[in-house]
Amino acid sequence: MQQLSDPEDADSELENADEVLVTLTLPEDSDAFFTDGTYEDGDDAEAGDEVGDLTSLGKSITVVTDYGVAAYQLGIERSEDFDDDGDATVTVTAAVEGAQDTEDYEFSSDDPINGGEVLIDFADQQESSVVPLAPTTDDVNYDVQVTDQFGNLVGGETVTITTDNGDIVGTDADTGTDAGGFQVVTDFNNNVEFSVSSDVEANVTPTGSWDADETVYVDGSGDDVVADDTDANANEIEGDGPTAEFYEVDFAEGTYTLSQNGAETQPVGSTVIMTYTAVDQNGEPIEFDVSFFRSGPGGQGDGNPTGETRETGEDGQVSYVFAGTEEGTATVTAIGYDDGEVVPDSQVSDTVTFGDGPVVPPGGPVVVEAIISADSNGPKKDVVRFQVDDEAEGATVKLFKIRGKKSEGNKRLVQVREDIVPEGGTLTFKVADRNGNKKTRFIAKVSATEISQKAKSNTQKPR
Repeated sequence: MQQLSDPEDADSELENADEVLVTLTLPEDSDAFFTDGTYEDGDDAEAGDEVGDLTSLGKSITVVTDYGVAAYQLGIERSEDFDDDGDATVTVTAAVEGAQDTEDYEFSSDDPINGGEVLIDFADQQESSVVPLAPTTDDVNYDVQVTDQFGNLVGGETVTITTDNGDIVGTDADTGTDAGGFQVVTDFNNNVEFSVSSDVEANVTPTGSWDADETVYVDGSGDDVVADDTDANANEIEGDGPTAEFYEVDFAEGTYTLSQNGAETQPVGSTVIMTYTAVDQNGEPIEFDVSFFRSGPGGQGDGNPTGETRETGEDGQVSYVFAGTEEGTATVTAIGYDDGEVVPDSQVSDTVTFGDGPVVPPGGPVVVEAIISADSNGPKKDVVRFQVDDEAEGATVKLFKIRGKKSEGNKRLVQVREDIVPEGGTLTFKVADRNGNKKTRFIAKVSATEISQKAKSNTQKPR
């Protein structure tokens, strides 16, 4: 429940304007309303019921000034405006005989007269990528928020956290402990308020407890009930968070890969990057130490010296870089270690051949441009000249005649020639002219290679 009732605060004093009609309005999309300060459920309330639902008079009222003052009250209950910073702005327009003025009022969700819920959820930032699942080596992070009785977020409230299993881990946020347990202070974002951990396989469910203020109806005179004063910290509200499921990594059920960046065949002298990836049985990247060993090409070979390892990152990956300075095949083997012990199931190998062959550019196959040209040759053979970028060498090029029209729904391509793109990318096609001095439409299509993308030429219409 929120309200304003001081007419001086409302800047609604009209000097020398007694008994003047003033029309007060709120925007149609406003969550606020005018009220007379009574509670709509007051007549039917029983002792112990929560106070808070103000009587709504709608978004437009007309009042009469009294000695130049037009008094009114505002109420607001649920508003999404509170959920980003705890504040909501309401604009009131006052109109008198064609003149009008506006005034803004600031409402706050701070210090609610009644609490609503304790909301615990997984925070956006997590160590595990498969939450609610998490290996026992990771923590699971949580965010804590509370609402007032209308569902508006409230900041600055202290919530005590307990769990049915595992351990609670503090953060750099406003956290602490007292006799009641681990405590956090609520805010309006989804940052980490606390974390839970477990050294063994276990399900861990956190619970938050908030001693909220409380305002209820109490017995008054006769059969009436009246709104009592607010009692501080009188209502203990609890809420559970989602369960974190901790598990032990089963290396035998993990997935391990070793792959190179680029084509399987590389020119002699090229540098090769091998990437090792390890994920566990639930798809979570494994962080452990990895050793690499290489044999070839030829008599070459290297790898990690005995005992030297490289650690996978949070993505479960680590790279190994080497160059092949002679023709032949190199075999690279990678194997992981957990706490210094070899993990046999993590061993994988891959090969790369050094010699003649195309080299895929770092960004993948490149875009190539294909162009055809032709001169009108009357009834003689049509001569179509073809040109494509050098990277398409070795690709298949097909020359088509275009029959029909797309607009008439009968367009089709009829292949008339096919060849392999030579070094330099230039070809000449001669095609028998079957239509005399009429135009013939041609188009060429080029297939993809390891280093070039497929392409389509322009069209030509020689006679």
